Amino acid sequence: MKRLSPSFAKCLMWWLTAFVCLMTTAQAQYRFDSWTTAEGLPQNSVTALVQTRDGYLWFTTIDGLVRFDGLRFTVFDRGNTLAITSNRFLCLYEDASGVLWAGTEYGGLLRYRHGEFSALTTAQGLPSNNIEEIRGNAAGGVYVRYPGGYGWWREGRFTAVTDPLTTLQEKTFIASNGFRWRAASNEVIRAVVTSETERAAKLRFIGHTFFDYQLMRGRLLFETRQGALWGSTDARRFFRVQDNALTWFDLGALPRGSWNAQPAQFTLAAEDRDGTLWFGTNRGLLCFRAGRLTRYTTADGLADNEITGLLIDREGIVWVATPHGLTRISKQAITTLSTPQGLPYKVVHPILQERSGSILIGSYALTRYANGKLTSFNVGGTVHQRGIESLYEDPQGVLWIGSKGEIWRIVKGRTERFPLTQFQTELTVYAFWQDRARNFWFATNQGLFKLTDGKLTAYAALAGLSEHEFRVIHEDRHGALWFGANGGLAKWQDGQFVAFAGQNQLTHEKVFALHETADGSLWIGTYDNGLRRLRDGQLTVYKAEHGLFNNEVFRMLEDERENFWISSNKGIYRVSKRQLDDFAAGKIAAISSVAYGVADGMRNVECNAGRSPAGSKMRDGKLWFPTQDGVAIVDPAALTTNTQPPAVVIEQAFINRQTTHWASGVTLQPGQENLEIAYTGLSFSKPEQVKFQYKLEGWDRDWIEAGTRRSAYYSYLRPGSYHFKVRAANSDGVWSDTSAELPLTVIPPFYRTWWFLSLLLLAASAATFALYRLRIGQLNRLHETREAFSQQLLESQEAFARRLIEAQEHERQRIAAELHDGLGQNLLVIKNRALLGAMESNEAAAQTHFTDINESVAVTLEEVRTIAYGLRPQHLGRLGLASTIEEMAERVTAATGLPITVKTAPLDGLFTPEAQINFFRIVQEALNNIVKHADAAHAKIEIRHGAQEINLLIRDDGCGFHYDANEQHGLGLVSIAERVRMLNGTLQIQTEPGSGTTLTVVIRLQEKP
Repeated sequence: MKRLSPSFAKCLMWWLTAFVCLMTTAQAQYRFDSWTTAEGLPQNSVTALVQTRDGYLWFTTIDGLVRFDGLRFTVFDRGNTLAITSNRFLCLYEDASGVLWAGTEYGGLLRYRHGEFSALTTAQGLPSNNIEEIRGNAAGGVYVRYPGGYGWWREGRFTAVTDPLTTLQEKTFIASNGFRWRAASNEVIRAVVTSETERAAKLRFIGHTFFDYQLMRGRLLFETRQGALWGSTDARRFFRVQDNALTWFDLGALPRGSWNAQPAQFTLAAEDRDGTLWFGTNRGLLCFRAGRLTRYTTADGLADNEITGLLIDREGIVWVATPHGLTRISKQAITTLSTPQGLPYKVVHPILQERSGSILIGSYALTRYANGKLTSFNVGGTVHQRGIESLYEDPQGVLWIGSKGEIWRIVKGRTERFPLTQFQTELTVYAFWQDRARNFWFATNQGLFKLTDGKLTAYAALAGLSEHEFRVIHEDRHGALWFGANGGLAKWQDGQFVAFAGQNQLTHEKVFALHETADGSLWIGTYDNGLRRLRDGQLTVYKAEHGLFNNEVFRMLEDERENFWISSNKGIYRVSKRQLDDFAAGKIAAISSVAYGVADGMRNVECNAGRSPAGSKMRDGKLWFPTQDGVAIVDPAALTTNTQPPAVVIEQAFINRQTTHWASGVTLQPGQENLEIAYTGLSFSKPEQVKFQYKLEGWDRDWIEAGTRRSAYYSYLRPGSYHFKVRAANSDGVWSDTSAELPLTVIPPFYRTWWFLSLLLLAASAATFALYRLRIGQLNRLHETREAFSQQLLESQEAFARRLIEAQEHERQRIAAELHDGLGQNLLVIKNRALLGAMESNEAAAQTHFTDINESVAVTLEEVRTIAYGLRPQHLGRLGLASTIEEMAERVTAATGLPITVKTAPLDGLFTPEAQINFFRIVQEALNNIVKHADAAHAKIEIRHGAQEINLLIRDDGCGFHYDANEQHGLGLVSIAERVRMLNGTLQIQTEPGSGTTLTVVIRLQEKP
């Protein structure tokens, strides 16, 4: 660029003086929040501020050093920090290694590193304990200015340096990039800091006309990221040097304080992420944006007009330090129209944008907003007493206005009252609608009304609704009408009301909002019980417990990014439709909401609902909501998501409510159980909405949702090693990339240590082994005793059974002998005498009697012989066991007619006489059972002689029976089982009802000596 000539420069200066002032009044795009001693500052004079790498804000005051996390102030002073010897802090600086340096008046330098403070004073080589300025250099040292000199603190020692520009007596400024600027009367010089020294470098000559003695009265201040140099010369002019070009700005007559007759001067400057420049002066804060300057003062919310510190934090928030407190300047998401802007009344209900583009605002009067102007007028002269409850512009361009007890229409600029005589009652219309069939609907406090061709139909009571005060009407893409009422949701389709599939979930709900999205979903907002999504007949419920800001859904408006903006009694909140759909699909467990309130520009967070429309989306995309104090206007396109995740810091740990050292981890000794871990999330944009999750690895299975709570509590932990983690999300739901972590060790009491447990285990093992051996000995002895007793008992039982059976057999033998030798012989004598009498008698009658007696005695004798045979077969000793069994089978066949097949092996000499009779009795008892119970057509007896055993098989084809060896049976089977045991044999019975019975006996033969 061509160098300016002195004459041209003079003309330019005169022309700039007359140039239209670029200063503008403060706009409502920023919010100012201030803190003083009433909010926790130790003293109102804030002298400097820094945001450290960990995310904290640090402030210096005249009564202590302050750390701030957005909600809480932590003060360090002589009362709680041993290294601090003076509470009068003047300056702050964080070096490249993350060490925080603080300069004091009379207390030297304070250094904060790894959570610990240490002091550097004249005792460590500082020339003075009064530190006025701290800066850094490229070599990593710390530049210190004190009265009368400069020096570097580097590698643990202090070195005084001489300023290479001391011969120049002009103003000096150290820019944020570490360069020091000096202004002479005819040039601007920048001092470049090297590793050891400083050297001077001249800027290209600009012209002495502008850098004359007036520059000495101002102050050269700031170098931007683009390399522009900004400065001032007096209270009226402001200059910028960029690309070797000089531009002047006329600031106008900045007021001088009555306490100070000096000109206004620039003291500080900062540049935010958008390139907006902020300049601190002793007469307020200047903002340079888009080529325009805006001045902010105490009238806008600054704590003081004198700026002592200026900072842009990582989220783009402007922090201003003043002698009367700290101020935060943040962009407002919401602007407001209320009485200060011209609304006649604060309370607003319906809001409607007309086809003409103007916006109607209903209150106790009707207000039209057009071309940036508000114009209010009464409707019919009575609306201002009753209030406007609803607005609607029908397809014909007629504006309908509902108020309490009245309906008005504005037709082509003419206002007329709509007759209520048809309704036959005084009512309030909350919503109007004309459907596709040209039916006109009225939603009122007395039910629904439909006007068709001048005929009014009332629907005062609808099935499924608990109340019939209707608030909202929506016509969906298919032409169906949905009506929200205080008692649920009704649907009109194809000329009739139809049952709503999900009405059981909404029967008692106050439905105040209906909204249909492009995918055909119907979104249903309730007054105090959350949000519903109706899709394909299925309802999904969303409540505060799922992540909604609260359960009030007064009005839903959708922006171009598919976000829902919802009004409520506690403000306006935003939620992503995608998140809502993902929650319904089970892809996520919770949703996140972003709340907006007074801090974002609302004058009153309480929104109004139940009137139609209770908020409107305008053609420019802005969203207008009615509140108790004007209209809240949201511009979603102008809002940016805070993508800066909050830094998470663990601040303190408490054991049994006592502070403990925690920097390297927490150790709980035996007897210490109650643990509290305090943490914070460093986001200064809505810090009260920062949310947390924490997890103790090794104890918690998953992340614990802590909400906005900033402490974790554990009342009992098992001995072991754990790892505590905590993470945070800012108000826009952006979670921190990393979590703050804290190792945790729980020391067990001595009786739970490994060595004690090992000794205890050894002792227990030894005792257990001894007890085991003792018990085994006892059990062995008991077992031996039981075995001996069992054996003795078994032998006794066997001996008893043997003696009993032997006694039975002896008794049977005696009875059989007596029957055979006594009774049988007597009967034979009687028979022979009867036969002799019959032969000797000559009388026919006597012969007949003797013959009858002979025959009867013969029969009796045969029965006695049969009984005697059953008791003791006489042929057993004479014919042998096999022949006796065959003879017995023949007798049974002869007596019963039951065919019995007998197949025997030679058995002579195999059994003792006692065993022989037992074997015979087994066969005899089996045949008796067959005859008595089996109802068989055939039976079979088979005896096989093996090398070491005798096998007896008795089978019948009778009825069979249910047999269980563990159950009690008849005497016959008991006798058979006992005799088999006496023979040291085994018995097996196979039978089923209807399948016959097979009895198998296996007898092991004794080896002959």
